[in-house]
Amino acid sequence: MAQTTASAGEGTDNGNVQEPISHAVHESAGLPAPDEHSDDLHSADSDLGQLASASADGTVKIWDPATHQCSATLEGHGGSVFSVVWSPDGTQLASGSADRTIKIWNPATGQCTATLESHAGSVLSVAWSPDGTQLASASRDGPIEIWDLATAQMILEAFRELVLSVAWSPDGYKFASGPDDTIIKIWGWACTNSLTLEGHTRSVGSVAWSPDGARLASGSDDRTVKVWDLWDLDHGQCTATLSGHDKFVQSVTWSPNGARLASGSDDETVKIWDPITSECVATLGGHEDTVYSVAWSPGPAR
Repeated sequence: MAQTTASAGEGTDNGNVQEPISHAVHESAGLPAPDEHSDDLHSADSDLGQLASASADGTVKIWDPATHQCSATLEGHGGSVFSVVWSPDGTQLASGSADRTIKIWNPATGQCTATLESHAGSVLSVAWSPDGTQLASASRDGPIEIWDLATAQMILEAFRELVLSVAWSPDGYKFASGPDDTIIKIWGWACTNSLTLEGHTRSVGSVAWSPDGARLASGSDDRTVKVWDLWDLDHGQCTATLSGHDKFVQSVTWSPNGARLASGSDDETVKIWDPITSECVATLGGHEDTVYSVAWSPGPAR
């Protein structure tokens, strides 16, 4: 079952967002209503046995889904936290905030081990490289930035336009950007060449690679999810358009085995899709506001 929580879409530098953000966490996430956060939930990411949540109250919290208890609160940001992701080995967290910084955390100690500063606007999305040595970040100020975590230095930047979502490919050689327009770009490592994917008719709010790296899913304000087959930086095509949401699709994510897609939308629902047949196999209701972020429970069958 997919875990769902509200996450920041397009933010502003003072921590506000254009749309109201729900406090609700879907009951299937195994958590109570997040009263322990003092403001709206923006993002969540799951790892084996742990769930991290990010909030407009400026904190990141770590939860034990089995006991429904918050095991740690990570404090240090000076504004809303829009994005939180576990490192590939599950030993670190990265968070992006309206305070224009990215923080790297040691969840075991609750300590911030690095603060990355370069963006001039709210950091909306962060993504780890598969080997955990680098981080990609997207911000309201435009450029995607690549960070070397050994030195805490920004080593590369590209695409000086507003990007709502960034995702690193499983092989570590490419990353995808979901911009505040209709065109998705797949970038080679040096950002000197890119593949353009056109098909959406409105802003792309979320991009996600399949576990095998052969496909990309995208969610858009045109109310659709698209699945793209990617062979290399010269060849890619849309192989499926998943229609059924009534409003902006804010988040998409693949199941761990790549057999299903989950999407969250402004229409207050989560949908589960078969990306081969384009069939919606389940619609999860219960939210009373936009679903900005969805994440699968770890494991091949979930």
